[in-house]
Amino acid sequence: MEHSDQLGFNLKDVLKKLDKTELNNFKSTLKSCSLPQTMKQISKLTMDLANGAQLAEILTDYCPNDWVKRVTFKILEEINRADLAELVMKQVEVEWSESKQAQSFSCAFYISCRKLNNSKPCTFAHLLSMNNPSWRYYMIRRLVLSEQFLFVVDGFDELTFPAGALLRDICGDWNTVKPVEVLLSSLLMRKMEPHSTLLVTTQTQSLHQIYLMVDQPVLVETQGFLEPEKQEYFQQYFEDEEGEEEGEGEGKALRALKEVKCNEALFQMASLPAACGIFCLCLELGMKKGEDLALTCQTYTSMFLNFLCRVFLQEACDGHLNKQLQILFKKICILAADSLLEQVPILCEEDFLKLKLNLNKLHPVVYRCIFLEDSSCTNCLSFICLSIQQLLAAIIFVQELGQESKDVSKYSIQKMLSREARLKNPNLSGVLPFVFSLLNKTHIQELETIFGCQISMGVKRKFLECELGENKPFLLLMDLQEIFSCLYESQEEEFVKEAMALFGEVSLHLKTNMDLVHASFCLKNSQNLQTMFLKVEKAVFPENFATLESTAEDQRFQDKKCMLTLWTDFCDTFHSNEKLAFLEIHESFLNSSSLEILCEKLSSAPCHLQKVVLKNISPDDAYEKLCLIFCGYETISHLTLQGGKLDSMLHSLCKVVKNPACNLKFLRLENCHLTEVCCKDLSSVLMVSQTLTHLSLAKNELGDNGVKKLCESLSFPKCKLQTLVLWSCNITSNGCHYLSKMLGQAPSLKHLDLGLNRIGTTGAKFLCEALKSPRSNLKSLWLCGCSIIPTNCKDFSEILRSNKSLNTLDLSQNVMGTDAVKIFCESLKLQICPLQTLRLKFDEANPSIQKLIQEMKESHPQLSITSDQVDPKKKSHSFPHFIF
Repeated sequence: MEHSDQLGFNLKDVLKKLDKTELNNFKSTLKSCSLPQTMKQISKLTMDLANGAQLAEILTDYCPNDWVKRVTFKILEEINRADLAELVMKQVEVEWSESKQAQSFSCAFYISCRKLNNSKPCTFAHLLSMNNPSWRYYMIRRLVLSEQFLFVVDGFDELTFPAGALLRDICGDWNTVKPVEVLLSSLLMRKMEPHSTLLVTTQTQSLHQIYLMVDQPVLVETQGFLEPEKQEYFQQYFEDEEGEEEGEGEGKALRALKEVKCNEALFQMASLPAACGIFCLCLELGMKKGEDLALTCQTYTSMFLNFLCRVFLQEACDGHLNKQLQILFKKICILAADSLLEQVPILCEEDFLKLKLNLNKLHPVVYRCIFLEDSSCTNCLSFICLSIQQLLAAIIFVQELGQESKDVSKYSIQKMLSREARLKNPNLSGVLPFVFSLLNKTHIQELETIFGCQISMGVKRKFLECELGENKPFLLLMDLQEIFSCLYESQEEEFVKEAMALFGEVSLHLKTNMDLVHASFCLKNSQNLQTMFLKVEKAVFPENFATLESTAEDQRFQDKKCMLTLWTDFCDTFHSNEKLAFLEIHESFLNSSSLEILCEKLSSAPCHLQKVVLKNISPDDAYEKLCLIFCGYETISHLTLQGGKLDSMLHSLCKVVKNPACNLKFLRLENCHLTEVCCKDLSSVLMVSQTLTHLSLAKNELGDNGVKKLCESLSFPKCKLQTLVLWSCNITSNGCHYLSKMLGQAPSLKHLDLGLNRIGTTGAKFLCEALKSPRSNLKSLWLCGCSIIPTNCKDFSEILRSNKSLNTLDLSQNVMGTDAVKIFCESLKLQICPLQTLRLKFDEANPSIQKLIQEMKESHPQLSITSDQVDPKKKSHSFPHFIF
């Protein structure tokens, strides 16, 4: 057990300073916290009857030291006694300064950014000394001695200084009078006390400012409620409700929490105590009225608009507010929008006066449910929750969008969609989902009936129209994931169908269950989708799902079961998108259950897939199972498999490809662990298939013996193959010997890529001899990075003197010598070879080479001679990708 003197501050003294109401508020807030197990010994009655001193004894005797510190500070701020919270913080700092952790610092300073907003110009010494002359003397003495300091800059995001004010006129003299924002920036930019240690607290929206001012900051994210604390909050809330029988409150809490967990975004937001309170209020009232809680938790807006309606309906008559309250609500919305645009987290009296609002005469509902009072600053308020502020601001933005005025106001959606605006003000992005949700007919009706807010039903058309000077609609100014999130928030299927008609191609990156929900909702309303790129992160489907037992106690099982239900909904979109012709699944991690669902849905889907790409997906058997399904599609002409272990399933694949019903034309099996043993099956395909014209086996260890088997089938009279890619297949000159024989016996083969194989001088000679033969019909030969040397220049130049079919020759990344260009140009002047593209490795800055190339351009305008300086190891293969 801990004692008060070990806390670093006197908890009894702190709690004694609370009046009766404040102490009751402290207890009430304390009950909503996740209490340690040791506190279960204390009865509710004992807690209710305890005075400040007794409560302090209970906490210090039954709770861990660190927990008491953290909770005390948080509760004091929530009950508007920030003055006491600051006292606790200072006392804790003193305790910390005496600890082992602080031995490297002679002193620590706490700077409240919120207080700086109202501070007058002063010296740095005065800023830190807090009007205490004796402390100032001590501090100046320490500064003179250049001792190590720790500066804690708290609430950086709460600064209200104009943009750029923190980046001007910085100084290093702690005895010069400067505006406080200059003093702060001087400290952060290391002009003032450059050897001190800085600890800055901020919310994420101000991180871009931190990066501008602090060199290489180390970021540490702090969390609010963890999952056990969220559960404890819900249980405490429902157990404390009047009239609840023992056990009934816990059941309601679990039901409410379950509904919130179904919306991952809401559950994550429940880390904030204020959000937790809003959720509990809405769900508790929903239970009393027998409402469907799933609808309340369906979207951000369904939850937060539900909250606004419930708290204001207490003051309503016949389901709507009186005129005075409606005007007040409109002004609060304007206040939310203005403070959001101006990035002002704390609202002062003058902000309310601009809208002719008396801060001291605000309606109790507004004062109690919309704002929080800041006791450290007289007549200052902040919105109870950022999401509430964003929803209120969204009402103004949507109303502005409905205006016919051509003048661009500060509330224009155009400004909010600007990447530059959202980079400077990240909180604007959070407004967009609420904006789209207010296109929903039900929400529009609620706002009009209760609050008197008029929103045009035609406003949604603005998102689908092109703005003057723009070549694409508003909607397409956002990235795809944001679009899907916003469309889902609207829950307006007719509008979503119109929006999705704009998309013929989508690239999906699924990382969470909400990504699945959003994508499923949008894609089931898609009509013109033709191309889909899909990436599934590892965290979505656990590898060990199949080993989990289905038990009521295993919450993890239930969560994963929910994920599979969402995945099933997503895979159903293959049925609703009959125009889908190109599907690529890459860098994706599935498990056995999700793979089974995907295969089942694809096998019965009516879509007419033509091209399929599978790259680096798991588990290993995913390739085999999916391939067998795709090859069953008579419409598929292109199939690419990359990164899997296909050696074990190649026989099955080849069996399917040989089927007369298979119409596969392009087959890429790259980096698939194929060896020379696999070439037997591949050879049988080449001899039988009457449709396969393009085959890529790049980055497989086929070796010379593997090439020998392929050449035997390529020489078969009925072989239809036109393009063969053997890039980086461990082929040597022996392999080239087999290839050279084949080139004279395979009239259909037109393109051959042997890039990144060490064929050397001998291998090059074999190929050149084959190309001299009139029976060779090869049009393109790629030999990038094949260890070809200058002595081979003569061999290739002779090809150009006799070959009448070759139009592309790639010898890049081979050291051919300085005379290579000259030798080739001499041969090309004979105009026998129809060469159009020649790639060599040469010095482009050499004047004599430049002259030769210029002469060739004039005499052979169809010919392009280029120097490829790209590292071949960074290329997938050297042939143009359009061939496949």
